[in-house]
Parts: sequence; C-alpha cells; structure tokens
Amino acid sequence: MLEPTSASKRSVTLMLDKLRDQALNTLAAGSTCTLSSSGPAGLQASVIPYRVADHKIYILIPTTSDHLFNLETEPRVILTTPEWQLTGTAAMIEPPPSLLALFTSQETRWQQWVEITPQRIQLEPGPSQPRITVDFQ
Repeated sequence: MLEPTSASKRSVTLMLDKLRDQALNTLAAGSTCTLSSSGPAGLQASVIPYRVADHKIYILIPTTSDHLFNLETEPRVILTTPEWQLTGTAAMIEPPPSLLALFTSQETRWQQWVEITPQRIQLEPGPSQPRITVDFQ
C-alpha cells in the first residue's frame, strides 16, 4: 500500500483549511441563531445573538436561562439557522478585552458570554452548492 506523500498531505490540509474558512465566513454573515442544549433542565431551544472571531463562535445567554444550568453538566450544543447547523462544545467565559467589541454593552447586559468551539458544521445546499459537512477536529 502506498503511503501519502508530504505534498499530498499538505494539499489535503490546505483544502480542509479552505473549507473551514468558508464555513466560518458563512456563519459570520449572520447574527442570530437557535441554541439547543440538553441536561438537567431538559431540552432547551432559544434564539440568541452570536458572533464569530478567531475560529470560535461567541454567544450571549440570559443569566436566568436554563441553558446555563444545562451547560454546567453537558457542554455539547447545537447552533442552527436555515443556512447551517453547527455542533460544538460550550464554555462560559469572562471575555478578554479583545472580544468586548463583538457585542454592544446594551446587548451584554444581564447576559453570560459563552464560547463555542466548533466540532462540525453542515452548510445547507444552495443554488450553486451541495450540502457540505466540515469537521473541525
């Protein structure tokens, strides 16, 4: 059996990087999505604001939301819009100064910042594209 050459490995890596960038650019074009979580508070789904920065997705969840209770024990989440579906791992964060400009101070009032590390994105088919699945890990 032939082993892949270093050139073919680089080519595959470049193609995956291009697909990941395309997927993140598609996400960055929007600003709201549906967050789905499950855990002790049961299955939850809410429309929430999001932003994309540094290959991560940042969302704001109301501090009274049952999503936060779920995330304490089950960090896996799904974010969806009509154009895409993303599965990832959520972590509640205190945003560093470099991220504060993503949302207005009014948007962040009474909200918990959550960082989503993408695991898989499915881009829905469009007029000139088939359904695309991109793995991040």
